[in-house]
Amino acid sequence: MKMYWPVPQSYSREIPEEGVSSFWKNRKDRYHCGVDIYAPPYSSVIAIENCEVIERGIFTSPQIFKHWKETYYVLVKNLTGLFVRYAELSEIWVEEGAKVKGGNEIGRIGKVIDEERLENAPDYIKNLVKEKRTSMLHIEVYSKKPEKSNLYIGGNWFSEKKPEGILNPADYLRKCIY
Repeated sequence: MKMYWPVPQSYSREIPEEGVSSFWKNRKDRYHCGVDIYAPPYSSVIAIENCEVIERGIFTSPQIFKHWKETYYVLVKNLTGLFVRYAELSEIWVEEGAKVKGGNEIGRIGKVIDEERLENAPDYIKNLVKEKRTSMLHIEVYSKKPEKSNLYIGGNWFSEKKPEGILNPADYLRKCIY
């Protein structure tokens, strides 16, 4: 089955294996639940493979952390049975229940960090601003539908124990064609 790279306009097609953008990176008080693929704001995000949209909603918001802008997520179930969360989107083009073919656009990348409101932001956020990496696709992969939890906020898990069913997205992304 053909699998597509989710951000055709990404700055790089290297999968983050280390550093702040990598899977399960310890961010002192939280762990990163996915990988981040950096690209210009409003870049297209496409479905990696055929899927059904399970849910969509708000992912980040300044009401949660002042340094965040409002972004959105789409959770899909692929025909292979994996669940994929495409997040930090500025716009979503698909509705819940929609069947989407691999390679079709599901949304656009958002700018997640508000550069004017960094006073209480963690150091890694301030470093992302310095490096001009404020717009990205955050992608997570699960073997089963992720459950809602108060330990999960905007792609971060506030416990050392991993959420049930979470997988390293790097393993999945390596199968994508460029």
